Amino acid sequence: TGFLEVWALYVSPGKWEQGLGKALMQLVDKSASNSRNTDIVLWVLEQNLPARAFYQKVGYAPDGSTKTIQMGNASLEEMRYHKKI
Repeated sequence: TGFLEVWALYVSPGKWEQGLGKALMQLVDKSASNSRNTDIVLWVLEQNLPARAFYQKVGYAPDGSTKTIQMGNASLEEMRYHKKI
């Protein structure tokens, strides 16, 4: 066993609240189960409160790990979220 990492998930704001993101994350869970991985991680920008709320709603929680990424001249903080299936 090991872990899977979700690299990116983007749903157009006009399509929010229609179940698309939840359906995609259910496919991630199924993929993890099929590959015998019991853990899924992802990184989310600390200031992206809507994304953080979504991930918590589908069973993820911050695990305390953080990192700083550079985007142009900006330094942005990311938090790692974790889910055990």
